[in-house]
Amino acid sequence: DEVNMTIKMGPKCFPGIIDLHEGRTIQEEQIHHICEYIDNRYDCADFRMVSIIRTLYSYKHLLSESTLERIKKTVLGFKYWMDEPGVDSMCFWSENHQILFASVEYLAGQLFPDDLFTNASMSGLEHLEKAKIRILRWLKYRFTYGFTEWHSNTYYEEDIAPLAILIDFCRDEEIVVKS
Repeated sequence: DEVNMTIKMGPKCFPGIIDLHEGRTIQEEQIHHICEYIDNRYDCADFRMVSIIRTLYSYKHLLSESTLERIKKTVLGFKYWMDEPGVDSMCFWSENHQILFASVEYLAGQLFPDDLFTNASMSGLEHLEKAKIRILRWLKYRFTYGFTEWHSNTYYEEDIAPLAILIDFCRDEEIVVKS
């Protein structure tokens, strides 16, 4: 499937996340649409996974069981790194994608440590441990060499979003402090 730029550069989050943040329920189809995008492994799926992970950590009490199951299916089936099986059109190499993929993988593994992640046939705990190495390496390289994309008005937010969800939800003090 070829994805046109309108889809790729469309919203990285669903509009109802503001309502969820304010304690209101939403029309949940918008979450299903984001999950479908992620499931198709289109480029920038990792951008969208940040909002899905935040939703699971912060707003699951406002969602129906069917939507929570839909989100969980997406999280457990995602391709979290280029060494995992499956066809995709996702970019993994650039600085922002490196921390995005590692952050969502870590937090997904933390949330579902004993579940089987179907794409790579790994447990959540295995994903967490794998992602921790990449997160700490990424942070070490930023401290040592700086950012290559920092002055980009687009990629700045793609670095901040995964660092923010790590600060908010990660239970590993070293990662939180360094983030």
